[in-house]
Amino acid sequence: EVEVRLIAVPKNESDVVKIVDWARQHKQTDLGVRSGGHGFFSATAVVIDMREGFAYIEMDDITGIATIGMGNTLKQVDEGTAPYHVPLGVVSHTGCGLLL
Repeated sequence: EVEVRLIAVPKNESDVVKIVDWARQHKQTDLGVRSGGHGFFSATAVVIDMREGFAYIEMDDITGIATIGMGNTLKQVDEGTAPYHVPLGVVSHTGCGLLL
């Protein structure tokens, strides 16, 4: 089992690029991503936690297209898209980053 040495919390896409560049420069190739609820990060050395800067949901009323940040849980996405009745799953604490 690998002990997590770093948890990085990006606020935007530029921060994600900086985190990945830092990991590459320091030969930290054991990366994991935590989306809204959970993910494949528990056994990684560097965790990129997407919950803070990427928990957005935007619906375009004209096109019906949703733009969903990977920092959301399915419950948050369900609530944010409720008027459109978008079926996403039944486990509300699942992170949507690996599903969408």
